[in-house]
Amino acid sequence: MIEDNGPGLDVEERESFFERFYTGANGVTGLGLAICRQIAARLNGELTYSRSELGGARFSFWKKVG
Repeated sequence: MIEDNGPGLDVEERESFFERFYTGANGVTGLGLAICRQIAARLNGELTYSRSELGGARFSFWKKVG
């Protein structure tokens, strides 16, 4: 799990941030989260986003059992 105390992600954009070359509200594009989600899937896991108790973003990797 990785988390921060920044502004977090907009509710409408939470799943879109995992898409390749997604352009966010502030115009920033990227591949990082898309690559991380693909790596997690190849490891039989899942990368998820939730709101951090610190107020920002929390990204968690969950390993699927079985």
